[in-house]
Amino acid sequence: MTDFHDMKTRRIPNWARWSWRELRSEWPLGYTLQCPGFVSLLHDGDEEGYGEYVEGNTALVPQKELAKAEYDPIDDDDAETVDVLVRQIEPAHRLLLIRTYVYKRGRPAWQDLDKAIAALVRLGDETKLVHARMRER
Repeated sequence: MTDFHDMKTRRIPNWARWSWRELRSEWPLGYTLQCPGFVSLLHDGDEEGYGEYVEGNTALVPQKELAKAEYDPIDDDDAETVDVLVRQIEPAHRLLLIRTYVYKRGRPAWQDLDKAIAALVRLGDETKLVHARMRER
């Protein structure tokens, strides 16, 4: 599995679930989730979710919590590592990842999403290289 594919299919979704869990707990918002423009997505006073909406003849009500059986346990250590990387990439990429994966808003062009993920992978590789050089000294 390539680093890009692993980041896209496993690590970023794990980070997003970790971020959402931290956001929904009574814990203060972390730096990453306080990006300008995203505070408005929290819907002050709307603890019940976004309300009912109708699809065909069926009224759907969003779940308050993630379904437990369909997800692997959250890897907190890896999520915190990805969070550090997300904080360091350029703001446009950071906002795109938060909007897409944490808040599940909008459908960005796949090219833009791939550029943001590639920036994370590149930064992770550069960080590993720096750590290796530091250990050599």
